[in-house]
Amino acid sequence: MPRKTVGDQPDPHSVRPAEQYGFALQLIQYDINRLWTIYGLFLLAETVLLGAVAQVFSNPELVFAGSAVGVLLIFPWWATFENTRKFYLLRLIQAKDYEPEVGEFLTEGHRLANGFEIVRIRKGATKESVRMSSVVAFMRPQRSGWFLMALFAAAFIGISALRVVQKAG
Repeated sequence: MPRKTVGDQPDPHSVRPAEQYGFALQLIQYDINRLWTIYGLFLLAETVLLGAVAQVFSNPELVFAGSAVGVLLIFPWWATFENTRKFYLLRLIQAKDYEPEVGEFLTEGHRLANGFEIVRIRKGATKESVRMSSVVAFMRPQRSGWFLMALFAAAFIGISALRVVQKAG
């Protein structure tokens, strides 16, 4: 049986919107899992390296080498974080193309993330609502990731600077 090529795929517009939305949600889940797996791997590597640098504090050459590797490792961490995050954002945009026909799940999630209150009136006029605090809305995963990367950079640079000061004194 011959392999399928891109040209053999069904026309995406011939598939029902609910199915397309479902496909987009599956891709969103895949991209989220990929994002946090990669993020976690870099976080683990940086944490282990920081611990190793702290353990060899008495050896200036190892402190500088380990700190340099730690700072340099932040660049691929940031790049892969942003790369996978962009795919996630693309999937959100693609899925939103099928809203409101299939619901407004992602649109409401976006409003919530921006600090707006989401309100539902249930049977019997019961009001249910959810809202994020302004601090939580500000410190989204992207900003939190950048913040953590900056903390690691500061820790590696700080350890090296402390070692220089101690060696000079």
